Amino acid sequence: MKRYIRFTRSIVLLISLFMVLFFTGCATVPKVGPVDEPAFRVFTLDNGIPVVLKITDVNRIFTLQTIIRGHTAFLPEGKAGLEGVTLSMLTRGSEKYDYETLQRIMYEKSSAISTGFQNFDYTSYSLNTLDKYFEELFDVYADTFLHPAWDKEEYYRVISDFSIVRKQREQDPYGRASIILNEKFFEGHPYNNDTQGTLKSLQSISLDDIKAYYQDTFKAERMFILAVGNFDENLLVDRLNDTFGTIPKGRLKIDTAPPHSPQEGLILEPFAESEGLAFVRGNYPLPSPGNKDLTAIQLAFAMLDDLLFEVVRTRHGACYSVWANPFSFSANYGNIGVYRTSVPGEVKAYVDEAIAILHGGQTLAAQVSAAAQGHGTESEGSLVPIAESLQFYKDQFVTGYYQAQQTNIAVAAQIAAGYVYTGDFLRYQGFVDRIQGVTAEDIVHVVRKYLVDTSISWIVLGNQELLDQVDPDDYTRLPGSE
Repeated sequence: MKRYIRFTRSIVLLISLFMVLFFTGCATVPKVGPVDEPAFRVFTLDNGIPVVLKITDVNRIFTLQTIIRGHTAFLPEGKAGLEGVTLSMLTRGSEKYDYETLQRIMYEKSSAISTGFQNFDYTSYSLNTLDKYFEELFDVYADTFLHPAWDKEEYYRVISDFSIVRKQREQDPYGRASIILNEKFFEGHPYNNDTQGTLKSLQSISLDDIKAYYQDTFKAERMFILAVGNFDENLLVDRLNDTFGTIPKGRLKIDTAPPHSPQEGLILEPFAESEGLAFVRGNYPLPSPGNKDLTAIQLAFAMLDDLLFEVVRTRHGACYSVWANPFSFSANYGNIGVYRTSVPGEVKAYVDEAIAILHGGQTLAAQVSAAAQGHGTESEGSLVPIAESLQFYKDQFVTGYYQAQQTNIAVAAQIAAGYVYTGDFLRYQGFVDRIQGVTAEDIVHVVRKYLVDTSISWIVLGNQELLDQVDPDDYTRLPGSE
């Protein structure tokens, strides 16, 4: 069971790591122009919305995504979660299709209209269907986006659904710790707007707020459209022009999220319900998209993830699980998590021990790393120079790269990320070259710069007896310092 849990978490982490590796540029207005890539077509609708079409006949799935840039930057004060709620309301019925009819059509056609709103920088509204149903389903998709029903009963259900998710996050000890730390870490920054909302903000969002937000911010200049499948390009553009091409422009300015100065230090958060276990999380600033260090640090944290498990859990038996999780946003960060520990006063030293190993130019041997991830028998990990295991980690990422191209909706996600952060929808195709270019020296450099020489913001959540074990100086001390 222990190996299975580790394997499952590692696969999720690998996919997450891969998906952010190509977010390596500044958020810009997407470029539209001639394309040298035969599989791609680029169009501009009458209202200026760019359309990127990737033609593929490897399956019969048609994927269409409307990407809406900005997100947390556009949320009114006190209305965290508003864009996610608005997108969810679009799926609850339109002028032509009530919610029950929508559900029936999706079931009968094995299709889905879905939303994505957990990225700070952009959201999405997607259609995934078989080619033979596209004509019918496109009409449904367009009508829900352009002519929402704004049904009052569905509004209550959406707010209730969001509130239940928030309550569940707050009742989960690690989820609660993450919420509290992020609020402090992003204090005064647009990312402080929780993409899923807070109980207070959700209760403040009225149906009129949703309608007004949709009217004011769902404008052409925030959008671009992605299509992946064996589309008839002329028919697709005609359909889009007749529908999404009628969306008016506003006077909205889409800016890159500003840099932020993380709030450093330690939060000791009492939580009696933790049942004798503490939950620890550290947030650390990472290079923003466009920084040349980003690819190296993603690989470095894959190595650190395995070292943390080996040092903190296996050697010291100090927790149930532990991880290093990098993200890639315009104002970027990552986290280290220690899940269910009875010795919160000691785990920071163990985390520093793992960081010191990597900073010293060593990591786990490739075969031990594979075992730690659930691929073989767990054993005491042997350390080797980074160069000896580097190709193993590179191969992991390359495997994830190809695995993430197995579905049209995954390919669309890759294109969307590159388009949002660089204006280049072909950015993801250079992924393998960027990974293969990372050296062992690059790994040591980024570990020193972003972990050894940088303070991390920490939270320890648990009952008071556990919190009393913690010396705040241990958590505010830089790794490697005496």
